Amino acid sequence: FTLPKGEKSDAAEYILPAAETLSRFSKEISLISTETGMAFSGSRILVVDDEPINLQILINQLTKEKYSVKFLTSGEEAIEAIESGEEFDLVLLDVMMPVISGFDVCKKIREKYSAHELPVVLLTAKNTKEDIIAGISMGANDYITKPFDREELLARVRNYISLKKAAEEQKKFIAVKQELEIARNIQLSILPGTLPQMNGLSIKAKYEPMMEVGGDFYDFLQIDEHRIGVLIADVTGHGVAAALISSMVKIAFYMSHDRIDDPAALLSKINASLFEHIYGRFITAFYIFIDTKKMKAVFSNAAHWPIYIQNRHSGEISEHTIRGRLIGINHEENYRNHTVNLKNGDRLILYTDGIIEERDKAGELLGEDRFVEMIAENSSMQPSRLIDEVFMNLYNWSGSFNSAGLEDDATMIVVDID
Repeated sequence: FTLPKGEKSDAAEYILPAAETLSRFSKEISLISTETGMAFSGSRILVVDDEPINLQILINQLTKEKYSVKFLTSGEEAIEAIESGEEFDLVLLDVMMPVISGFDVCKKIREKYSAHELPVVLLTAKNTKEDIIAGISMGANDYITKPFDREELLARVRNYISLKKAAEEQKKFIAVKQELEIARNIQLSILPGTLPQMNGLSIKAKYEPMMEVGGDFYDFLQIDEHRIGVLIADVTGHGVAAALISSMVKIAFYMSHDRIDDPAALLSKINASLFEHIYGRFITAFYIFIDTKKMKAVFSNAAHWPIYIQNRHSGEISEHTIRGRLIGINHEENYRNHTVNLKNGDRLILYTDGIIEERDKAGELLGEDRFVEMIAENSSMQPSRLIDEVFMNLYNWSGSFNSAGLEDDATMIVVDID
């Protein structure tokens, strides 16, 4: 018969060595193929078969699909490659081989790798039910009988490589989840375990992270039964990085305890401690020092939101703030103090922007006005009840809470002067 002459393929020809020299050259195939221009990119497949014709067919089909192929001609070599730590995405394994069968090789592979970590597809002309059961029982993922159809082979190769990749991604995802859980536990441990108990003061707080971990932080420094400092801060970004910086804020806060009654000096010291150590991030912070004996409060602000003071007797709500730059931008910042007089019945409310910047499904912000309305409408509530009411309204307002949580970390602190 006569065959028409074909066009030259873009892929370099691959000429298999003679059967008697095949084994000797098998471990040099990657180097030889690279030097001759063979496109061995992508997933790596180990092909094990003692028949040169079968190897030639498999190599031709797989390299056309841009798979990287390593071929071996015996079970002993296959076991040696696996035990040496060579990494493959799939093994195509002939069953009928001398000395060590494909069944035994598969069993040995399963001692090191699970079916998801390294899929094994058996290739053989024996297709009885007993043979199939024997192969699956040894840990094989699948069984293809010879002669096999090209499209069937390639479809199964794609499926099992996809299975392995999916298993790898799942493993990475689980590892990340475990790390996030550790980071979350660490972050929760840096927040106050119990809130301060003081005569004449009722203090409640709530923190709702956007993700498992976030960048909001709050803490207290108490001098005695009349004097206490309250810090609320917000680190840019989310996740583990923001949580780590929050831990740094806590350390810097406690290192600044000698400035507890001077908010501007305390923020300056925190800024000096963190500058050039938070890698382009920045922090907003508000610190207030409360003295119930003198009925005065002194605060300073590092580009954070204002504090609201509500008199629960009259219902009047006033906003108080002072200008101050972000922490972490410049080495030295001249923060300033501002003093307010307190009265019995005053309620101090500190918060982060996760509350007022939450959006509904239409994209509208909750905003400061609605937040103030919530405070005004619930002035008779105890601090803990007020916080619960605000967050319930926030969840109802949020367009993403049911599916993905809040858009940002949200923190609220309420201090009542009794």
